Amino acid sequence: MVSILINILVVINLIYTACIVILFSFNVVAKYRKFLKKKIFSESKTITTIVPLKNGCEQTLINIKMLIASQPFENSRVIISVEDQNEPLFNELKLIERRENNFEVTIAGKPAGVNGKASNMLSAYNITDSEYVVFMDADVLVQKDNYYDMLLQFEDKNYGAVFSTAFYKHSKSMGGKMIRAVANYFFGEAVLLFESVIKINYCAGAFMAFRKTALDEAGGVKAVLNFISDDAALGNNVFNADYKIKILNTPVFMPGEKLNTWQSINHLAKWIVIVNKTMGKNYFFVPFSFYTGNIFLILILSVLTGERLLFSLLLLIFASAFRLTSAALQDIMLTGRFAGFFDYAFTILAGYLQPFIWLSGFFLNKLSWAGKIYKIGKHGKILSVNEVK
Repeated sequence: MVSILINILVVINLIYTACIVILFSFNVVAKYRKFLKKKIFSESKTITTIVPLKNGCEQTLINIKMLIASQPFENSRVIISVEDQNEPLFNELKLIERRENNFEVTIAGKPAGVNGKASNMLSAYNITDSEYVVFMDADVLVQKDNYYDMLLQFEDKNYGAVFSTAFYKHSKSMGGKMIRAVANYFFGEAVLLFESVIKINYCAGAFMAFRKTALDEAGGVKAVLNFISDDAALGNNVFNADYKIKILNTPVFMPGEKLNTWQSINHLAKWIVIVNKTMGKNYFFVPFSFYTGNIFLILILSVLTGERLLFSLLLLIFASAFRLTSAALQDIMLTGRFAGFFDYAFTILAGYLQPFIWLSGFFLNKLSWAGKIYKIGKHGKILSVNEVK
């Protein structure tokens, strides 16, 4: 009986891994193509980009200047929303405001809910009447292609929201390499692989855009003031308002994380909680991208039973080689160079552990963030907040 079970699992995973290769070749690589089909868009389309900001640094200022230069139209508007005038970059931003016609800084004031970032977003959202509203993180490097891609997708009236996957740049710290492996090679790859299979019911906040009428219909930003992940919750709401969500062809770039190993583990645990609580039933589809992890479990079973050991080992080697190749391919296409040894070592190791990481999401409902412990409920709603003792 065990022998038959192993044979069935091996055959299924062999077929499955082959399907992954095909899906990746035709979908993920296509998503990361370097050049978009050029199209001229009407200047009458209005876009407002809102950047909630807290404790910005010199690199943030560089990113904001790049954001201004990346606006697709002369009438495109950029709003930086800060909590108060104590923001480190406040004076520099006010200088830019005097020079740029469609750039402004707003003061949100004391947070209106538990999520201070969402409160900053709401302050700026309340003063815009653009056809499209973009929310993005202050540490993101954005390009004009992201906006052209956004406008291209919004030509389909059924789409209420679109977002880009984030691609982390190289990091020198081990913790940063861990974050990079998970974000670049697992999360980004997983959502792109199965975009055509499952309905995307969330957004990722590095760069996300909404048709304003759709977001208003879904309750606007005010509806997510008490949710831990404003981006995912906004996507949930738009999806529940019967709009579709699209992943853009163009990724955005994030700076390399400087977290140490333990900080990164906590960061990843936070992600697992947020992903599980906000994805709902889609969380059950996540393991379909764990091809190296699934095959690793079969190898363990083969070792324990002595059945199909060599074949399972060869299948694991093939899947691992493909995982490594896909990661290296993304690096070359997006950065022009390969990552380091430890980047790929973490990629392979984490690939084997993915099923266990995924299962942990069912047992975690608290996360530690910025000196506070949050208890998270359904759809990412914050149930309680306590100071770390």
